[in-house]
Amino acid sequence: MQDSPQPPPATTRRPEVLLGDLTAGLVWPGLLRAIPLALRPERIVLALAALVLVSLIARMSWADGPALDERYGEILGPLQATGASLSLLTLLGLSLETVIAVARAWIEIQRQDPIEAIVLGLPMLVIWCVFGGAIARSVAVEFALGRVIAWPKALACALASVRSLIGAVLAPTLFIGLLGLLVAVGAWALMGVPVLDVVGAILFGVALLMGLLGALTVVGVLLGGHMLIPAVVCEGTDALDAVQRSFAYVFGRPARLVIYLVVLTAQLLLGLALLTWLASFTVQLTSDAAALFVTGESIVPPPDASGTGAATRRILSFWLALPGAVVSAFLVSFYFTASTLLYLTCRRVNDGQEIAELWTPAGETIEIRS
Repeated sequence: MQDSPQPPPATTRRPEVLLGDLTAGLVWPGLLRAIPLALRPERIVLALAALVLVSLIARMSWADGPALDERYGEILGPLQATGASLSLLTLLGLSLETVIAVARAWIEIQRQDPIEAIVLGLPMLVIWCVFGGAIARSVAVEFALGRVIAWPKALACALASVRSLIGAVLAPTLFIGLLGLLVAVGAWALMGVPVLDVVGAILFGVALLMGLLGALTVVGVLLGGHMLIPAVVCEGTDALDAVQRSFAYVFGRPARLVIYLVVLTAQLLLGLALLTWLASFTVQLTSDAAALFVTGESIVPPPDASGTGAATRRILSFWLALPGAVVSAFLVSFYFTASTLLYLTCRRVNDGQEIAELWTPAGETIEIRS
């Protein structure tokens, strides 16, 4: 009997492992999208508009006096001189010295003219919250749902939640200020009066508890304050709920939060370095090429130029400053982009809530990608 032909031996093929297989189910790889999301033109434009509006307010005069940036230049000068570093450290929430310096500068401005601090500071806060909320909403929709919404729609969403945005940003600061005021008033009422000073000494333990609560609030602001605005635009919630969510994510998984901040900071360092070099190289290359056949060392007229030379100098100064302004706008855009990714990621880790679950304003339809 003739044997039947044997089938060829089966060949084993090693499965191909892709990056997506290694990162499937992980949350943190989504943070690596921070730079491309922040570089979206509409977000850069929103950030640039916010910077321009805040700059215009800073140049306003008060009661026929010098402009705000001129009068407090000595106070804010050291902060402005290291703007890029401060933006990085403020994003991290790891530089207590920086935060204290900013707080002291603002307190000094309030001490010299509290009315001006309110009248000019409040519009700056509104601009920061509205434009930041618009960037955060735009990022949240694209990151969670895979859709790109128009900037007017994102801006309208932020405007509709402006009271919650402002309240969320101010609530921790007001709470810390209230605790400090209670301790100060208690010490003033008790510690300076005989007999009552003994009562004040006994009750100093209560003051320490208030100080501990204030210190924990400061820690929550340093590490979780960045998530306040994203919490409002992602959940459509009020200010107190936004604060509660952000602080809960700080103290719920602090080690995971620090790791996420390190991942985001590494991207910020990389993106800032590349954009700064590109902006500087662009300006230098363009200026050198334009001055190739022009008499003089620079195409920009001297400061004492008159007539069309003065107008030419102003126009060229604008164009030469534009690349640097775009880099500054990237810092603002990245801050709100990273804050939004941080919030959605921490929410997923702490609450188990899917990233794709977003609040939808009335009248807006959002289709979740498959």
